[in-house]
Amino acid sequence: MISDRKRKWILGVVAVVVIAAPLVFLSGWTLDAIQQKIRAGVQDGRIEPWMPVWQARVAYLYRYTMRDESAARAFRRYMRLFYEQEQDSDDPEAKERAADAIYDYAGVLDDLNRRSEANWYLARFLRECQEHDKYKKAEARSYELRRAWGDPTPPADDED
Repeated sequence: MISDRKRKWILGVVAVVVIAAPLVFLSGWTLDAIQQKIRAGVQDGRIEPWMPVWQARVAYLYRYTMRDESAARAFRRYMRLFYEQEQDSDDPEAKERAADAIYDYAGVLDDLNRRSEANWYLARFLRECQEHDKYKKAEARSYELRRAWGDPTPPADDED
């Protein structure tokens, strides 16, 4: 049998690994700290290869933890800071990340009832990412949005 002391120690370790670690990592404080470090690096002109990857990851973490407003802000930062360079890159992973990000950003905007902006990003996706596996789905959704909401509206040029 396991002693009571050993059992408590094992349960404590399991609690830290299963409960505490994800709470710390997925908290807004941690994700915002990552974004601040990325923003500071970009402002200083020190863009490192991990920055676009982690900005996209932060956006997806917010999205998959159902924090759509935060996800929209994180995707907007990705679009402003990294989308162009990744879309124009020779790296296939960067191109794929850029295509996925613009498609998913349009989805977040659609979920937030900002459908005209969502359609603007879908239209851009359709122009720039014709080889993407979600192209047909984006084309159908863009058609629906255009029919119901009119022409796409470019996003507001506000800073976070």
